[in-house]
Amino acid sequence: MSYFSKQEKADFIEKMKARTKKFAIDVIHFCDTLPPTQACRTISF
Repeated sequence: MSYFSKQEKADFIEKMKARTKKFAIDVIHFCDTLPPTQACRTISF
């Protein structure tokens, strides 16, 4: 039993992909702003 139409499910999937990609890019940008300490190098790798 499905509560969502195929189109609603497809829209949800596309929005989730976009949010996940944005989050990943934001994390990369954040890691680039960290100071070059041993702890930050560990977090970045």
